[in-house]
Amino acid sequence: MRRDIQLNERAFSSKEVAEEVGIATPTVRKYGQILERNGYEFLKDGDRRIFVQSDIGALIVLRDTDKPLDDTAKELVYQQKERLEGSNETQIAIPDTYEKNLFASYIVQRSETIESAGQSLFWRNSSKEFLSKSS
Repeated sequence: MRRDIQLNERAFSSKEVAEEVGIATPTVRKYGQILERNGYEFLKDGDRRIFVQSDIGALIVLRDTDKPLDDTAKELVYQQKERLEGSNETQIAIPDTYEKNLFASYIVQRSETIESAGQSLFWRNSSKEFLSKSS
């Protein structure tokens, strides 16, 4: 599970990422598959990838590389794992049980917020697609 995503961090669809990065939507999917094949973790809503800013940065690196895509993807996976391990090593001083319970509650709320954001993005995009097809 991704632990490097910030509370209230903006989530992007494949189409939004394609526009942001300046590549075609199928290329976003291709790059996503290459990254995943090499061990990169995306936030997902079912089978759909939900992109955050760090993912967009990885796609830009793939877009701009002169090296084989798999080699670059392996480097990006290594960097992501380093980032994730760093987020695990964060030390937080919690002096008593009451504050520990508050902290645990905060972590649960943060996870639910991220999941909810992913679901909202999915439903918002589904609604837009439905409305555009109905017009």
